[in-house]
Amino acid sequence: MKNDLIYLYCVTDTLPFPGQSIESHGLKSIQFNNLYMIVRYVPPSEFSEESLNRNLSDNHWLEIMAAEHTKVINKVKEFNSVIPFEFGTIFNSEESLKKFFADCSKSVTEQFL
Repeated sequence: MKNDLIYLYCVTDTLPFPGQSIESHGLKSIQFNNLYMIVRYVPPSEFSEESLNRNLSDNHWLEIMAAEHTKVINKVKEFNSVIPFEFGTIFNSEESLKKFFADCSKSVTEQFL
């Protein structure tokens, strides 16, 4: 996980999956201020910029990954209001993810009002 990238599915303003662990599904919730970011750690061999560009031309890979992306967002939507992110939204570290949300947290938070 040390060198893995962070794949962002969506963000919500309430604790996702109340009373359940999302880690058993390979997901993680990263809290920043009053937001919860639903993420998965992914290997650079598949999701670095170069690898992702290559994989996007593989229809089988793309179909599987896009279906997973949609499935995760829909599952979170069962319990929470969400702001979904585009397929393939990748961050290099938790610090870069939190900086992104620090820069836009006001506009993201307003989406939940």
